[in-house]
Amino acid sequence: MIDVDYFKNYNDYYGHLKGDEILRQLVATIQAVLPENGYLARYGGEEFAILLSGLSSEAVDEILEQVLYAVRDQQLEHLNRADLKKYVTVSIGVAYRDATHYFSDIHALMKTADQYLYDAKIAGRDQLKSMHIAA
Repeated sequence: MIDVDYFKNYNDYYGHLKGDEILRQLVATIQAVLPENGYLARYGGEEFAILLSGLSSEAVDEILEQVLYAVRDQQLEHLNRADLKKYVTVSIGVAYRDATHYFSDIHALMKTADQYLYDAKIAGRDQLKSMHIAA
């Protein structure tokens, strides 16, 4: 799960048209980092979901760390944040389904990823929290 940090503030300051433009730029940036079998979907508002399969948890975390860096490297202006940063960032929460982590259905998996996303936001945003990386 990916959430654009302080996106409501962005829309309030720059307007919804500029907000839509930023979302399109973020999608292009994220897709450029994902492997060919990676799937990016808009989950709602400024939230996105990425589905990756056939990779180790370490590989997934590495790819998603690259997403964080790629978004930061864009330096997309965001002057209406509640913190001191002046550019667009994202927070990421990651859950895995593998031999040691079983979820009864996609909803349980997404709920767990959403909890890690919440943890990333509480910890200061602009970061990744996952089942594999200790908090």
